[in-house]
Amino acid sequence: MPRKIDLLPSELRADTKVVGYARNLRLVAMIVVVGSFFIFLGGVLALYLRSRTLSELETERKALENEVTNLEATEQQLVLVRDRIQKIKEVLDSRNNEELITNQAQLVNSFSEGLKFESAEIDPENSQLGVIAVSSREMSNLFDKLSSNRVFQAIVVEELGFSPVLGYQFYLNMR
Repeated sequence: MPRKIDLLPSELRADTKVVGYARNLRLVAMIVVVGSFFIFLGGVLALYLRSRTLSELETERKALENEVTNLEATEQQLVLVRDRIQKIKEVLDSRNNEELITNQAQLVNSFSEGLKFESAEIDPENSQLGVIAVSSREMSNLFDKLSSNRVFQAIVVEELGFSPVLGYQFYLNMR
């Protein structure tokens, strides 16, 4: 069997307690080094995962920005379409106004000398015509003509007044 041969004198030999402490100190140092290594690896892993999460969030942010940009473009197109539809509706309504203008013009052209055209107002729903009649007979003749005329669905007399200088002044609201 092998024998342990020690060439150092026994006075220079380390005490067994000191050798135990050194061995324990070496063990603690190894544990600290290994623990530090694992802590370092955990920190590197945490940094990697954080940077990966940040890059994913950045990618998602860019995608959402693109989606918002696309939605803004779509909204602008919808606003343009809505405006176009509104303009088309105004044009179609103006056609109805043209019909009212034509009907009013025919009515005014058929006035006798005792009736005077004063004013006209036309909107999409109805039209208003201001008339001055010299006598009640002229006013009565106009009402007879309007009742026999089937161009307007309804005729309402508004603001009937009399002036000794002008005669009868009234407004016809026609639909």
